[in-house]
Amino acid sequence: MFPRLLFAVSMFLVSTVAQVYVPPPGLFCCPPVGPDGLPLAAQQQGPFNLFCEYGTDQQCIYNPATGAGATIAGCPPQAIPNPHPPTCPV
Repeated sequence: MFPRLLFAVSMFLVSTVAQVYVPPPGLFCCPPVGPDGLPLAAQQQGPFNLFCEYGTDQQCIYNPATGAGATIAGCPPQAIPNPHPPTCPV
């Protein structure tokens, strides 16, 4: 009895922990100006990252669910909330 209960509880925990939240696309957009005052060149939305390219070789990365930025020198700390999801201005 106890091994079955232990197995059932462990499978329940695995099934609840394994679920990953994927935010809907377009909640946040890249800031229009990035490192060294470079303008936004391209934006790429993935399920777990928002990639913002500035100029030819600068990139900033943001969390698409919260807009929080990775600590990359020169990058704005927060992505801009999108008033019209899922399409961003750029």
